[in-house]
Amino acid sequence: MLVGRIAVRPAERTQFLTRLRELTRTGNVRVVGTLRADRETELWASPLGKIWDRARFPLADMTQDELREAIEIPAEQQGLTFEPPAMVDRLINAVMTMPGALPLLSFTLHKLYVDCLQRASNDRKLVELADTGAASIGRALREHTDRIYAGFDDATRDTMRRVLVRMVSVTGGAISRRRVPICELELAEPVERARVHAVLDALTGRTEEHDLERTPPTAEPLAAHSLRLAVRGGSRGGGFVELAHDAVVRDWPQFRAWLRDASDDLPLHRAVTASADQWAGDRRHAGYLWRDDPRLPLAERLLASPHLLNQLETAFLVQSRAARHRRNLNVLRAAIAIAVTGAVLAGIMRDRDSAAEQRHLASEHERLIETQRALAQSQRERDRLQHQLKTCPRAPDSPGLPPAFGDSPEPPVATPVDPPADPPGLRPAASPR
Repeated sequence: MLVGRIAVRPAERTQFLTRLRELTRTGNVRVVGTLRADRETELWASPLGKIWDRARFPLADMTQDELREAIEIPAEQQGLTFEPPAMVDRLINAVMTMPGALPLLSFTLHKLYVDCLQRASNDRKLVELADTGAASIGRALREHTDRIYAGFDDATRDTMRRVLVRMVSVTGGAISRRRVPICELELAEPVERARVHAVLDALTGRTEEHDLERTPPTAEPLAAHSLRLAVRGGSRGGGFVELAHDAVVRDWPQFRAWLRDASDDLPLHRAVTASADQWAGDRRHAGYLWRDDPRLPLAERLLASPHLLNQLETAFLVQSRAARHRRNLNVLRAAIAIAVTGAVLAGIMRDRDSAAEQRHLASEHERLIETQRALAQSQRERDRLQHQLKTCPRAPDSPGLPPAFGDSPEPPVATPVDPPADPPGLRPAASPR
């Protein structure tokens, strides 16, 4: 059975794991080792990756009774007691629901042990301090976060802000921790990727391990009780990182200020992340793009923020914008085609109406010409007849015949008529006098 810490230098780690793999091939050696869950994702790409899936035996989280045994039994072996005994339950309740429970518990117990050594009474009692418990753990986390933040330059501080904001979600005004896939923190620029890894190493306690890589072999390792603000985990499908305690989100003033500044864009950013993951999960099918989504113009503002979006989110918005441009171009082409077609049809109808009108006018003009011709012919015929009447000799007038056509009739002459004679025997009556 091999007990100890795996070498952390990359070359030594690879060599060590290769030797373990060779030992297991003989069939005569069984290798048993322990590994922190947040380091498991590294083994999938190591020489043990091919056999790790069937060789691993994951341990479940410790129960409350197991945590109590882990606290009390080592203390009893060293002759230490807890004062008061109920402090153990309070410590367990403080860390029971935290992803990084064991490191936080180790930190608190270390403080109790240091206090016991510093007391002059040497009563070997681990006495509950005023800052022992959930409040103490929260305060220690905040102080540790301040130290990490102060140790970075301005550019890395901005990276830390973006990484931590990704680790929370806001729903109905309530802030909660969010498990972030490691692939979600992959950015395009190598310099920014290096800053992201530096921030993750500091948050998860790996900075001490990197320091050990640069430390001479004779140097003493750093304390094992260092706090971890975030923890790693995952499987063959990929790793993740999440905050170890709500106190980082709830009580660190700098983080609260960052969340206020990001409150307008944070829900939109989460929507972009979710849609981009669906798009990538379905082989980047165009149906997931925000071609017609009204949020796209707002999301395009996120592209202007340096290093805010990862590679996948950036590609998703760029492709969505290109799809929208193609859609708009197709709509414009269709509108132009419809307009041109309408204009052509209108021109055809106008030409058809104009041709019909011209044919009608031509027909009317022809009828007018025919009428004028008929009138002219009639006038010529009348003139000819008048000319013939005027030039032909006139016959003597006969009684009872009307005057010739064209001659003016002479007025009748009155002829005096004698009154009739009285009949015989009749005399006119004498007028009275």
